[in-house]
Amino acid sequence: MTSGPYEPQPEDRFTFGLWTVGNPGRDPFGVEVREPLDPVDIVHHLADIGAYGVTLHDNDLVPATRPRPSEKCS
Repeated sequence: MTSGPYEPQPEDRFTFGLWTVGNPGRDPFGVEVREPLDPVDIVHHLADIGAYGVTLHDNDLVPATRPRPSEKCS
């Protein structure tokens, strides 16, 4: 662990992206190497270790879907 001026402090306000913490570790030539993590579990764990916040893409929590041709987009 580092010490001195570069040691992380709570006032540094670290945030983490759900897509980085929950990444299944897929490489371009293979399959995932880790089991998927539930986004809610990720948020609870980050809170437990003192993360200041969480950033996310809209489809990190709600899968992106396309409307059916019979449905109108609003």
